[in-house]
Order: sequence, then structure tokens, then C-alpha cells
Amino acid sequence: MAQTARERPVAMGRSVSARASTSTPAPDRLGLRAQRRRTVSWIIGLSALLLVSIVLGVGAGAVQISPVTVAKIIGHHLIGWPAEVTWTLPEGSIVWDVRMPRVVLGIFVGAGLAVCGVALQAMVRNVLADPYLLGINSGASSGAAAAILFGFGAGFGQYALPISAFLGALAASFLVFSSLAAAGE
Repeated sequence: MAQTARERPVAMGRSVSARASTSTPAPDRLGLRAQRRRTVSWIIGLSALLLVSIVLGVGAGAVQISPVTVAKIIGHHLIGWPAEVTWTLPEGSIVWDVRMPRVVLGIFVGAGLAVCGVALQAMVRNVLADPYLLGINSGASSGAAAAILFGFGAGFGQYALPISAFLGALAASFLVFSSLAAAGE
């Protein structure tokens, strides 16, 4: 049987016309397209929620500033919209110079904590892992107590307590992981 220019051979002796194979998408047996759509929907939704949280978080405080004004001030500083300034100078200073850096820092700290949590869960291969499980919090408490009671890290001045807590947590983590490595796990 001769093949025409519009047909091509396919596995198992069947043939499919070229027109049908290009117009019909391949079946999605694993559900990857639906999963991709859900992932994109989640990312868009959470990004919108983050933007709303930023505007509401920057507007809340001792001096209440409306969300519309906050959005205008942020938009003016980031993209130049709106060109006309309709807010007072103190409002602009409060939003851009005081509150916005704090909110952005909070976003980065939260993202950093999330990454550290995922890394800890990956290291111990347990989705329920937390700093209490490995003694990291206890080590940090011991380091902070050593700074308070014994003056450990006094050379660091006002940063003695957080640095001592960090070093205590680091020492506890090192002890736990070195003992696990020695045990062969």
C-alpha cells in the first residue's frame, strides 16, 4: 500500500494524517496542563494578595493614610504615575521613607525564613521538621543566656545578644549534624 504525502507511518503499523496530528494537541494523561494552570493561578493570586497587603500595611499606623493615597505615592516613586502630587509632604514621607522600607524588609525576612524552613525540611527529609526538632532553638536560647549571664560576646556591643544566640544555634546544629554523620546517617 503506497503512502500519500499527507500520511506518515506511526508505531504499531497505524498511520495518522499530518493535518490531524498538527491541529489536535496531544492528550494530557498526567494532568500537567491543569497543574500548570493551577500553579500560575496560585502565583497570580498570591502576588495580588501581596500587593494588597503592602498597600494596607503601609497605610496602617499612628497616622492613617488611605489605600488610594498609599497606592498613588508608591506608584509615583516607582513608575512616575501619577505625575500630579495630590498628597501632603508628611504623608509622602511617612509612606515612602518610614513605612515602605519596613514592609519591604518584612517581605524579605519572611521569604528568608520560608527558604530556611524548606532547607531544614529537606535536610532531615521530614516535612514536619522545625527548629525545635533538632535543638536549634535550644542552642539559640543557650547562647542568649550565656550572653546575658556571663557577658559572652560583650565585645559586640548592642549586637551581643543576637550574635550569641546565632552562634548558639549554629553550635547546636553542628553538634547534631556531626553526631549524625558519625553515626552514619
